[in-house]
Amino acid sequence: MDIFTFMIAIVMMMLAVQFEQNWLVLGIAAVLIITTRSPSVTAIMIISAAVLYFFSESMKELWPVIVFGLVILAVILGVGKNSGQQQDPFGGMGMDMGMGMPPMGGMY
Repeated sequence: MDIFTFMIAIVMMMLAVQFEQNWLVLGIAAVLIITTRSPSVTAIMIISAAVLYFFSESMKELWPVIVFGLVILAVILGVGKNSGQQQDPFGGMGMDMGMGMPPMGGMY
């Protein structure tokens, strides 16, 4: 997950907390945790949900501080970093795009 996706999730969770829809906050956190399967994302989503519940009464005045604080914490924990390898834009299919075609000028 990148930082922009994390910020969108935090904003959605903030809206759910303000409308007192606790099931939606847990649902957003659960979907992001399940889809990313990363320990750092799991930790930051649990921390984010706890912070949002803790500051739910004063969210109107403190929302910029909360968002920036959680983003800084996510950057510190390494959310959004690659594993050091450049990902293949073709998804590892190779030059034949997974079609099983022989290379140029060659036969099987």
